[in-house]
Parts: sequence; C-alpha cells; structure tokens
Amino acid sequence: MLRTPGPELAQCELTHLDRVRVDAARAAEQHVAYAQVLRDLGLEVLTLPPLDGYPDACFVEDPAIALPGRVILTRPGAASRRGEVAAMGRALRDHLPVESLGAGSLDGGDVLQLPDRILVGLSTRTDRAGIEALGELSRRPVLGVPVRGALHLKTVLSWLGGDRLLADPGAVDLDSLTGGGLQRLDVLAADPGEAAGPNVLKVADELVVSADAPRTTDKLRAQGLSVHPVDISEFHKAEAGLTCLSLLIGPAAH
Repeated sequence: MLRTPGPELAQCELTHLDRVRVDAARAAEQHVAYAQVLRDLGLEVLTLPPLDGYPDACFVEDPAIALPGRVILTRPGAASRRGEVAAMGRALRDHLPVESLGAGSLDGGDVLQLPDRILVGLSTRTDRAGIEALGELSRRPVLGVPVRGALHLKTVLSWLGGDRLLADPGAVDLDSLTGGGLQRLDVLAADPGEAAGPNVLKVADELVVSADAPRTTDKLRAQGLSVHPVDISEFHKAEAGLTCLSLLIGPAAH
C-alpha cells in the first residue's frame, strides 16, 4: 500500500536534517517509478490519494505495522502525524483485521520484523512504553534497539534475508539485536559515506536499494544478492528511505 505525496511534502517533519527545497513534482514522478519497481517485482500495488493537511502521509510505513493476519495501528511520536492513523485504519480494514497499539509512542519505521524476532528502535519517535505495548501484541520476542543519530531503526538497519542484516554500525547498538537464546545475526556494514545505504526494501528474494548508495549496492551484489536501484532523492531530503514509502501487507510483509 502506497500513498501519493501531496504538494505539502516540503513541510514534512525533520529531526536530523536541515530543511532544503523539495521538488514536489519530481517527488511525484519518483513515487510513480518506485511503485512500478514494486509491480515489476510481482507486488499488487494499491495507491491511496494524498492526505490533505499531513505532509508526511506518503510515509505509510509509520502509522501501521502488518503482522501475520492482522494490522496494528501505531501511535506516532510526532504529534503532527497522529491524524494519519485513523485514515490508514480506514484504508486497511478492507484487507485485514485492524488492532491498535495500547500505549506509548511508536513509529512503524522503527519496527524491523525478522522470522524469529521483532527489532524495535528506541528513537526520537518510539519510546519504551510503545515497545512494551507492541510486545504484548506480538507472538515473537520484541527487542528494543537503541538508535543514535538517525530518525528510525530502519534508517540504519535492514533485513537481507536469513540471518543477514545490513547496518550502519555507528548508529545502532548491535549487541541488542540478540538475546534470550535467539540466533546470532550476521551484519554487513553499509558504506560509511552513504547515508541512504543501510535502508533497503526486501521483496521476497529481491532488494530495492537507493540510487544514492552505489557503493553499498556494489557490496550487496558482491554478496550474491539481487538488487534494484531506484531514485528517491527528493524523499531523502525529508529524512525518508525506501521502506518509508510502502506498507507491505499479507505474505509480502513477512
């Protein structure tokens, strides 16, 4: 599920970046190309219209989390985004049962689902109460992961499949990724000069990567992984990555 970016995108929330001009027309073109990549990888793409009054609404990953057989509506950490949740709930109820997070603050961009655990970033947008509330709803162990200098956990950490992760080691506490007898994980470091590098979107056995991270892309190819670069440079100006722009539901989410 995607949502078309609106003309208000330039007024999006910013935490770590200085505000620069966002070309809304170019962003719309990049969004269309992004959607086509997902279709080319075999996904059915449902695109919602812009949500007036909510500049960040195209970042559909944040107001909801798709767990197996159901969707959890979140409690965004930015007050300006909380009105997005009800709109996302209305869109999702035709597809899956919808539940709501009971307490705390939590953005979907902080939630990285692995087959045997869920990693949740302790960030500027997600607090311990939100992580605990998700733990009460999850059938998998939920581990809190401190995040440094980045908006969300998935800004700096992505699942590559199996026991492999891609990370910015300086921004995430790697020791917090395991615990309670869970399998150890193999972490590949993204190129340190590419802020967009650690965020990739996994679609089955394929990886959608940012065109702004060519050296990280080469590292992934060297690992034998199939990668598909896409240009989302206007969204990077809004502190967004590839995963922010889509909410995968059903089998595609897991």
